[in-house]
Formats: sequence, C-alpha cells, structure tokens
Amino acid sequence: MLLSPFSSISTQLIPIGSLLLDLRTVVIFLAFILITESLILWGFDWSSYPISLLHAFLMNLASVIIVFFVLFFLPDVGIFYIPIAVVLSIAIEGLVLTLLKRQELRKAWLLALVANLVSTVIIIAAVYVKDFFV
Repeated sequence: MLLSPFSSISTQLIPIGSLLLDLRTVVIFLAFILITESLILWGFDWSSYPISLLHAFLMNLASVIIVFFVLFFLPDVGIFYIPIAVVLSIAIEGLVLTLLKRQELRKAWLLALVANLVSTVIIIAAVYVKDFFV
C-alpha cells in the first residue's frame, strides 16, 4: 500500500474560523490561492511568471504568518475576523510588493487589493461549498 507524504498528518485538524480542516486540505487550498494570486500578478504585467510566483509566495507567507499571529491574540470578535483579516492581508501584501518593486508603488497596492479580493471570494465560496456538501 502506497502512502502519500501527507498520510501521517492528514488526520490532524486545524481550526480555521468555524471550520476544522485537515492539514492536507489546508496545504492544497493555500497552493491554489498562491497560484491564483501569482496569475493575477502576472496578468497585470508585474513581472515574468516565475518572478510573479515568487513574489506571490513571499507576500502570502508574510500575510499568513502575521494575520494568524494577530488573530490568535485577538479576543473573540465573531464575524469581524473576516474584515480584520482582509484589511491586514491587503496592508501586509501591499507592503511586501512595495518593498519588492519600489518604483511601482500604485501598481503594488492595486495588485494587493485585487489579489486579496479574489482570494477572499475564493475562501468564502470554499466555505459555502464545504458547508453545502457536509
């Protein structure tokens, strides 16, 4: 019997909002978001696709770490987690893109906004689809 690299960790559940997801689902979901945001960067002529993918990875890495850290220490604010996370994510990713390409300040913030709005729509759609099929 062949085991996937995630087989030993696939039963560990990770709380994300009101969802409990296994680690494999979270990794696949984050990879999908990363590819989507890198395509947005590339589509807006940010850079070549490999550079756009690297920049999307760096901005998402910073965003995920900081947003989860901040939201972990916030008191329970209910539904306000979503707007807080989105605003923090836009600010962090805009800052990272600005640091990566200082000469394109307006484009960096526009891309951070567009990429996060698309990602937020995907996340909300995934939550509704998961709730619909569960």
